[in-house]
Amino acid sequence: MSALGLYQVSPGDPEIDLLAPLFHAYRISLPNGKQVSVSSTGPLGAGPLFIQSTDLNGSKGQVRSIPYATLMNGMDLKLALTSEWRPSDRPSS
Repeated sequence: MSALGLYQVSPGDPEIDLLAPLFHAYRISLPNGKQVSVSSTGPLGAGPLFIQSTDLNGSKGQVRSIPYATLMNGMDLKLALTSEWRPSDRPSS
């Protein structure tokens, strides 16, 4: 699941960490009839990528992890990716 940008750090932990996915978009149909839809903007490819901002079910912010229940209830996640570790730390010009 890490290629999809979802990583469960330890088995049994109800939190799933968000990572930069290897794909610009994908959709998963869950057995309960709900869907997980993830799309990303920004660079893909060589080099490390980081999540600059998130939009989870219409709520914009900096989500670092999601509860397993959110995933299983279906979700629409939009990610803005960057190659900079902390773009907010850039010196202003």
